[in-house]
Amino acid sequence: MTNPFPSTIPSNSFLPLFPSLQPRSWKKISIEIMSCLFHILPIIFYVYFLRLSTTVTGQYKETSSIYYLDPGLPSTWNNSNPDAMDGWEMTVLLENRNHTYNVGFYCGFYCTGNCSSYLLSIVAFGNGGHNVVWAANRNRPVRKNASVQLTSNEGLVLRDSEGIRVWSTNISGISVYGMNLTEEGNLVLFSNDEEYKIWQSFEHPRDTLLIGQSLTKGQKLVASSFTSFWMDGPFYAPH
Repeated sequence: MTNPFPSTIPSNSFLPLFPSLQPRSWKKISIEIMSCLFHILPIIFYVYFLRLSTTVTGQYKETSSIYYLDPGLPSTWNNSNPDAMDGWEMTVLLENRNHTYNVGFYCGFYCTGNCSSYLLSIVAFGNGGHNVVWAANRNRPVRKNASVQLTSNEGLVLRDSEGIRVWSTNISGISVYGMNLTEEGNLVLFSNDEEYKIWQSFEHPRDTLLIGQSLTKGQKLVASSFTSFWMDGPFYAPH
């Protein structure tokens, strides 16, 4: 007696009912895979190079104007290998540059002369010159191998080469999401909505006023003792 329920069913029995299961050649499958990769790979490379454009590993030199705190990225910059400029050196954390006119601002460890001392500074550059327009630790310079760290609970923390705290933004209560060096030369720590300024250098003037910056009641400009840090430039700075 013939078994009405065969133990095996031909593999192509249901193919007429399900066209999507029709057998395809490896050549066709390979073409479809390559087509998929063709559309996906540009996105992967874009995301990778976008991340790379904001952070350079090694000395953790930041070459963008903005930095976001990310567990997968370094948040400490070491002043161990500064870049040699024209008569001065700087380990750059952030940069905001107008490429058309080649002017802008750096933020990082700055020194001039024999470079025995460094300031965590904002430096304006252009027209062959530069100016230190703000410095966090002008009364307590640090040496090579000092570090600055961006933390979510304290903001920026500067330590000397021995790890001793020198300066901090001293914030509390609101978590820092990142920092930005604006085109006006204002260093800003912002929250997760990127609009709320938790801390900004414009609210802590030293001896220079930039466009858009103002003095409020009780604030004052105090001339720096590091007069050799200054060069001629279009900024107001009492000497």
